[in-house]
Amino acid sequence: MNKTLTAVRAADSTEIRLGLATGMAPEYPGSDRYRASVNKNRTPALPTLSIQRGAWFLDSARGIGGEYLNENSGSYASAALNSDPGRREKIKNKNRSLRGMGDVKAGAALQLRAAQHLTPQIALTAAANFRLSGQKHHGNDYRLGVSGKVWQSETDSITLAADLRLADRDYQQTYFGVTPAQSARSGYRTCQPKAGVYGYGVSAGWMHQFNENWSAGIGVEALQLTGKAKNSPLVREKTQISGGA
Repeated sequence: MNKTLTAVRAADSTEIRLGLATGMAPEYPGSDRYRASVNKNRTPALPTLSIQRGAWFLDSARGIGGEYLNENSGSYASAALNSDPGRREKIKNKNRSLRGMGDVKAGAALQLRAAQHLTPQIALTAAANFRLSGQKHHGNDYRLGVSGKVWQSETDSITLAADLRLADRDYQQTYFGVTPAQSARSGYRTCQPKAGVYGYGVSAGWMHQFNENWSAGIGVEALQLTGKAKNSPLVREKTQISGGA
């Protein structure tokens, strides 16, 4: 959050950041197979770019948007247009996990974020992702959580976070459901999950500041699927682990 405070406060300056990112994540929500999370071609690392001027930003991870901060109350909010990669059927997948399910089309999404600091170290957080284009009846998902900076020195900081994952009926059907037509093609039983909680997440991150211009960080996240999502025939692994640097 400190970097966000600095960026919002410096209304007349432009900050440009370049970097490299790499990571691993499940192939799709519920998969027991992993892939490089930076892109579909399993490239070990990809360049990252962030340009910020005052409250406005163009970011390879966050998209294009703006943010607002009230330092006195500790309130933060942001809105951005970003891309959603969807999900590929992977016809050639040997374990046939998505064969017959069809693609979830990529598209644009409106991403809203908010935080309210209870103390300088602890904040309540909320997020919402609204699909604007691509897959018809894709649906939207939401997060409610808490995050905290549990340790900080002049060069290092460690943060922990936990959240509740929720989604509307369309989102649940898109990623965890199986329609009668998909069932006929894939052999999976039909599944029509309703709106509600689909998982609980926890994460941890470490950041090291080498000097004014250079830093490095790592993070890991665990997602425990629950409810109808956990019982979906597409789910091979109920506990999802991902990480990046």
